[in-house]
Amino acid sequence: MSIQLPRTGADASNGRPAPRDEHPRLLVSDQQDLLAVVIDYGRYGRVYRADTGECIQELDCGDYYSSMTPFGAEFTTVHGATTLIHRTDWNRLDATVYDPDPRPLTARADPVESAASADTRFQDYFVGNIALNTDHTRVLTDGWIWTPVGAQRAFSLPAWLIDNPWESEDGASLWRRNDPTEDWDYPLCWIDADSYATMGRPSDIFREEDEPQPADTVSIVNISTGVEATFLGPEPLRIPGRRTLFHARGHLLSVEPDGLSIWRLSDGSLAHHLPGLNPELVLGGANRIVSPSGDTCIILPLPEL
Repeated sequence: MSIQLPRTGADASNGRPAPRDEHPRLLVSDQQDLLAVVIDYGRYGRVYRADTGECIQELDCGDYYSSMTPFGAEFTTVHGATTLIHRTDWNRLDATVYDPDPRPLTARADPVESAASADTRFQDYFVGNIALNTDHTRVLTDGWIWTPVGAQRAFSLPAWLIDNPWESEDGASLWRRNDPTEDWDYPLCWIDADSYATMGRPSDIFREEDEPQPADTVSIVNISTGVEATFLGPEPLRIPGRRTLFHARGHLLSVEPDGLSIWRLSDGSLAHHLPGLNPELVLGGANRIVSPSGDTCIILPLPEL
């Protein structure tokens, strides 16, 4: 079986900020009934039936600065049915349920940007990568705002899908990280239902001219309390379209220039370092890591954690 990948194409970014290279990314649903391929730093994507390869939905996130962010998309399950959360415009997310054919869950009118309008539902925020917390109750978005600087937001998934289709724009659960970062599309991963780990450094807009440039560091961010704590040690690589920061069994796994480092969240100490290992997937529940090796992938057990 083979599938036809989504088409690629330039957008209307006009080189400011500089566009980033397009590349495809594969998503597999929890029930393994559907596949999706999206073009990170591009405009298009497709959803396929896993058993036949039939394309059942075309995805389009619009042409406004689409070359600046990954194509935000993530599978979840709603009342037993496979559901895809995906970007449908530069500042908008939607959810589609497949039962079995595609059906929108978050249909709503587009808010209007106008000097005469007080519509708080319009968000001047470029949605990028998205990540679901460990119990799939929160959606975290990693995007950017002008000038440009990186910005992260989160909102309640049940509130969005059940109560308020505007929850992602101005709902009661909408959370904004306080300080912008120098860039976006940094490595990140959820640790539990409330906290996630992310790399980055504060934006230059808050730095005095004589202050030194801060280094990229990993922070643990708790959305419920708003508390952020620096987690010294991990230095995950930044590889477009690749996850390089993972969580498994109370540890943070960081893909670094010289291999995989495994850090204890309890005290910040280094538990293991595996030289030369560059995993693309960590299966914490199965105690396995999946790592490319030449033209193949190898599956290895995680060290004792």
